[in-house]
Amino acid sequence: MGPDAPTDAPCFLIQDPCHEYAGRLIERIHQRFGLRAICFYTSRRERLRRAGEFPLLDSDLIAASYEVARSDLVRFAAHLRERYRIAAVVPANEPAVLPAAELGELLGVSWAQPLEMRRVCDKLAFKRYLREQHSHIRINASRSVQSVRDVRLARGEPAYRRFVIKPNSGFGNRAVGLFDADTPEEVIREFLYRMRAAPLVMEEYIEGDEYFVNGQLDAQGNVLTLAAFKYLRQPANERHNLDFETLLVPQREPLFAELARYAGEVMRASGLTRTPFHLELKLDARGPCLIEVGARLAGHGNALLCGELHGGRLDLIDLAAHYYVSAADYGPVPLDWRSYDSAAVRYVHGLASRRERIYALEGLEAVAALGSFYRWVKKPAVGEMLERTADSLTMPYSLLLRGPDQATLTADALRVRELLRWNTGVHWPRRALIEARAFLGRVRLAAAERLSSFREPRSRNPAPLERVGLARAAWRHARRFATKVHDALSLRWQRLGMGGVLDAEAAAARGRAPDGSAAAVRRWASEYIARPHPSLGRSGAICPFMQPSLELERFHTWQIDSIDRADLPRLRRVTLQAARTFLARYPREAPKNGFASIALTFPRLGGEHLVALDVLHEQLKTHLVARYDLMSTPCHPFSRKPSVSNPDFPVFRSPVPLFVLRHLDVRDIRFLYTNERGFRRYHARYASEYARGEVSDEFGYVRRFEEACTRFGLAARVR
Repeated sequence: MGPDAPTDAPCFLIQDPCHEYAGRLIERIHQRFGLRAICFYTSRRERLRRAGEFPLLDSDLIAASYEVARSDLVRFAAHLRERYRIAAVVPANEPAVLPAAELGELLGVSWAQPLEMRRVCDKLAFKRYLREQHSHIRINASRSVQSVRDVRLARGEPAYRRFVIKPNSGFGNRAVGLFDADTPEEVIREFLYRMRAAPLVMEEYIEGDEYFVNGQLDAQGNVLTLAAFKYLRQPANERHNLDFETLLVPQREPLFAELARYAGEVMRASGLTRTPFHLELKLDARGPCLIEVGARLAGHGNALLCGELHGGRLDLIDLAAHYYVSAADYGPVPLDWRSYDSAAVRYVHGLASRRERIYALEGLEAVAALGSFYRWVKKPAVGEMLERTADSLTMPYSLLLRGPDQATLTADALRVRELLRWNTGVHWPRRALIEARAFLGRVRLAAAERLSSFREPRSRNPAPLERVGLARAAWRHARRFATKVHDALSLRWQRLGMGGVLDAEAAAARGRAPDGSAAAVRRWASEYIARPHPSLGRSGAICPFMQPSLELERFHTWQIDSIDRADLPRLRRVTLQAARTFLARYPREAPKNGFASIALTFPRLGGEHLVALDVLHEQLKTHLVARYDLMSTPCHPFSRKPSVSNPDFPVFRSPVPLFVLRHLDVRDIRFLYTNERGFRRYHARYASEYARGEVSDEFGYVRRFEEACTRFGLAARVR
């Protein structure tokens, strides 16, 4: 298949496939359904560093490979819809779950559960949902915090005598801080400063032992529990709960039933279907309490181990792959609880007290010779750079022991820690040699990345990875540079206000034609934009201007047929011409024109080119306010632009690609209070109304106005 050739054969999508489960998922899905994979990478460095470990990614099982920024998923989805039949989107690990849900929604695959997935991936929102909608399930107290003041206010509540603060979307036991009533505020302030870039959640600390439960949800939401484990965590490296060892919980014990019952209640309440799950909980005198849940396979090879525990006939990768692609029943799941209970299993995790490179390593053979040794999960190697252990992703080693009972494994785990040693009695020549090898490795990687960046030049639009010759690559880079220069110069020139006006009569006539867009846009405006919506996050219509605009016959559609691709200079020229024409035809001072608005429609703009409207908005929104007193909004079928009141609701989706222009209004403070240039223009027009007390604070307009005045050094009271 050519580098950008469409295909009629169905495919599936998988993110960052350099992962322990991704290759197996690709193989199982091809075996079961005959689907080839479209891989997309979010990090070029990681792809170059690890792709050689996975030769399958260069095989016929891969239909195409892409590099895609996390912020470019909408355009990528539009590109895929035009060129492929996407049957499934498959997340191989935690960072891929939410992007998979978003892409699944955009691509219309049956597995997509955007609302439920977003809720589960948001620790605060999920626990709030369970407390409000499923109050019979025990959930600890939690709240959002970003400042010491937020924490200080919460510490007065009985639930937060001991509490943890952690990233709201974190995983892998990373960046979790434990505090209590005696913790000085300075310690909390330092922790918050280190975590300042991440939304944080403060949770009531639950005493007791910690466990995790792995399972699978089928297409009806039925919960199948597959295994349970107990964490043994210890304080180290200024952390209170680093992974030390992990024990299998036998199914024959009553504890297993209690854990499975609680996990089942939580997962049924989640509303999820067709996904594996990894649920972590605490167990104290009051019973189980949720810590967090991931809609994914358990990491560190645990999904493979769970299948082996059931005698080897259970393949969790195959089970998950089936439900990612199909809603049909998988059939009997070959659980073997007798095999599961036949042996004790224990993970042994290493702890590194400092960052250092391994120059010499002892004890690998002796550990492997232990009678209970099962396999390495993470095997240390000479030359590897160890990080100071801070979470489950920075442990220096991890291995599995399997034996007749936990007492035997406890002794063997102690023996493992005695046997494994690194950097004892290493002389400087060996250190220098290994450092030199490591340096050469970094140089090779950097050179490969630079060469790849040159020979795989990024295109303006999504395109499969294609390595080209040096001459062709140089030509592509030159063209790209020239295009960027041209775009930058044209943007500056167009913002000067040069150019004519739009032929509004002709544009309106095209919209009113039998095959025009005016009827569909007016129907969308009256039946959707002018009405309330349950997901909006507030009362009232989506746009309070729309109904008066329609009733006063001040809403118009101007259709532009001359643009069929993401040509930003032409889009800017047409939009600015339309802005000048709009002001000339509907001056604000004339009666009824305060509610005038136009929808510039681009019916020939489709696929990946739709996102050009979002880029256009970013380039012109402030300029339109500051120069013309106009507000603007891009709308199209793939829009991800959220409601101000509900960030999970993509409110600006329309059946036809369009760009709306309307006059600035006093209520637009909610869009401009963080935009300095836009707010200065707003302040010049409306500050006197605030000073006279003519603006209500019912929806926070006055509060936002005063905050913006303070932020940008303007007077809040101007007469």
